[in-house]
Amino acid sequence: AAGQGAIVTRFGNASSADVWALESSAGLSDGQPPWLRVQTNVDHWVPISSGAYATHRRQHVVELLTGLGQRNVNKSSLMTTYLTDTVRSGSENRTSPEDTGVILRPTTIATVLLDPSAPSVQVPDSWHWRIWAESAKIQPSINEHTSPHPQKPSKQRNMVQLI
Repeated sequence: AAGQGAIVTRFGNASSADVWALESSAGLSDGQPPWLRVQTNVDHWVPISSGAYATHRRQHVVELLTGLGQRNVNKSSLMTTYLTDTVRSGSENRTSPEDTGVILRPTTIATVLLDPSAPSVQVPDSWHWRIWAESAKIQPSINEHTSPHPQKPSKQRNMVQLI
């Protein structure tokens, strides 16, 4: 149902986990609104100010989705956000660790958006899943003031669709 969801982080010893639910404290989320939880290759409690790998990538997703607003977030806008191949404004020169805020990583192998409430279909909508034929090319920053959401990125022409 709408409004239900959580990110579960299992710790290396497999004996405990962190559960970060929607509507939980915004204090541990770098300002993510209660309706949104974004997890990248860094734990949610690691702030962008730490400079840790993937914090700028996570922040770019947060900025794009909050710019869209909760009512405009759906499977297509999530995929468009995920496919962002431009650097985050202000993060262009981060090289140690390399984290320019690009959401779509050159090392991505496959992408799938799943909706457990959706009816089962024989052929899934190919807009919501990809197996990449070649690596993404990172593009320069765009002026996010002119468009709060990026155009469909260049990597789309480099995908393999298995139907």
